[in-house]
Amino acid sequence: MTILLNPACGGNCSCSAHGTVFVGGSFTAVNGNTAHSRLVRIDGNGEVDTTFLPVLDQAVYCLLYHEDTDRLYVGGEFSTVNGSTRERLACLDARTGALVSGFNANITAFSSEGVTQMVVDETNSRLWFVGEFDNIDGDTTRTVLGCVDLATGAHVSGYPTVDSIADGFAIFKDGTTIYVGGSFTGTVTGSNGSFSRNRCFSFNLSTFAINSFNPNLNGNCNGIALLGSTLFLGGTFTTVNGGTGQVGWAAVNPTTGTLLHDWPENNVGSFKPIVLANEKVYHLGSHTFAKDETNTFVARRNFSRYSETVLDALAPQFTPDTGVPTFTACVHDGALIVGGDFTAVNGISRSRIVSMDEETGELNDWAPVFSSRVRSIIVDTAA
Repeated sequence: MTILLNPACGGNCSCSAHGTVFVGGSFTAVNGNTAHSRLVRIDGNGEVDTTFLPVLDQAVYCLLYHEDTDRLYVGGEFSTVNGSTRERLACLDARTGALVSGFNANITAFSSEGVTQMVVDETNSRLWFVGEFDNIDGDTTRTVLGCVDLATGAHVSGYPTVDSIADGFAIFKDGTTIYVGGSFTGTVTGSNGSFSRNRCFSFNLSTFAINSFNPNLNGNCNGIALLGSTLFLGGTFTTVNGGTGQVGWAAVNPTTGTLLHDWPENNVGSFKPIVLANEKVYHLGSHTFAKDETNTFVARRNFSRYSETVLDALAPQFTPDTGVPTFTACVHDGALIVGGDFTAVNGISRSRIVSMDEETGELNDWAPVFSSRVRSIIVDTAA
């Protein structure tokens, strides 16, 4: 693959590269070009695809690429896409950025709130999502969790409700189980009744019954991911089921929610989404580990030795701009691609997005320049 060399690397960058990615956020310019804002497609050279031209009036929070239909699902704070009304959720042609006209989810959200994360249920052709809403298709009980038909956006009925006005930050699907995380406290209601759940719960996709899983977090759950028989949670919590010492992230039993391992080095900060790749766990956010203060903003633990109280060698140094320094990441073609609010990595200029060698952390030459926060990065697997 041909890549553009960046002389600012000073010989400290790797020469590996990766494929094309979709990038969403609150930025209003890329590489100085204001024609591309909030959602772009970037090739392996760091160049913007000028044939992909969606226009959104507000920020993009999350992206989901559906390879079978070559569609891109977009969630965020926006109200219009390409001049048409699309509140907080839209479906685009992944090649052109044009709206898929047959898809229109009827979501009403509070100001500056919207869809924050999505997963697909292929078996039932449904799109599940979390965020903060006033209602979905007029149903005012839908304030944290939503579900619509994958093809049309029509609202699905009968799924669990979260009985509080709160934020949904994380959603994760494993087989017939969906896990939901956020800031909610109190009661969740499914087909089998109502149950007390704080910040995290799971339910059955087929029956809509609430599962017994209950980690009972004392702070927000911002990230959820499963690797093997361990469910990883990230957020602002400091206790899991009443046990102390789990500052910001924890490993729990995916069936019960009970704590599996104790990591005493967990120290300071808020953990954002967790990324799993190649038997490794990546932690993003605004945090410092007490036992290794070089691991700030992005940290990695090798799953094969996750019970040890040491972190993996990856330790890139981010220079924060505003807000959360690292907000999103993906791994592709041997590269770890990270987005957020930063202006440099390892002393080298990188504006809100960076690509580095997955193993060593050496920066790749790929260096598009974003004007402000990057919130979502996903790989265009059809490119």
